[in-house]
Amino acid sequence: MAGDTSLCWRPGGPAGRFVPPRYEGEIFAVPGMGDYRMSELTGAVALANFRKLKGRLEREKRNINLMMKALEDLEIDFIPLNDPEGSLGIALIFLCPDPETTDKVVRALRAEGARASHIYHPDIPDWHVGFFWNPVFKVNPEEYRAKDILRRAVHIDVMPQDTEEICMMQAEAIRKVAMAYLR
Repeated sequence: MAGDTSLCWRPGGPAGRFVPPRYEGEIFAVPGMGDYRMSELTGAVALANFRKLKGRLEREKRNINLMMKALEDLEIDFIPLNDPEGSLGIALIFLCPDPETTDKVVRALRAEGARASHIYHPDIPDWHVGFFWNPVFKVNPEEYRAKDILRRAVHIDVMPQDTEEICMMQAEAIRKVAMAYLR
């Protein structure tokens, strides 16, 4: 938890936080850098949330399993869960044949009400993806072979508060869009 909001937010809102440093030494929330002190109140809130974690993970796993079961007859290239018991179940991810199809699928899923997004898109900066850390680590994104795979990935959020009805609505949206674009 950062005690200095400049680590998290820069002028310009979310769009401003994914740009190169404006001046030498500008602070970013980078592993090994920054102020990670927290107050006693922040620590107490974190502890209360840790106590809720097991139930949250169980609900997420239940929800992702509901969706996977509803879609098991489709020939979609889902990213397999290497450890179903250990997986957090926070997202259902599948691959499209190419980036152009991925863009169409994400737009169509959103139009159907599904919580869909790209894992990586070159025009949508996101520091969850290593390619956008270039200002910090000075790495050429062309060196990453995973970029082409991630560009084809569709991410569907799976939330612990989702009801079975919401999970089935998302699964039905995936089914409808898959029938249109992934045959």
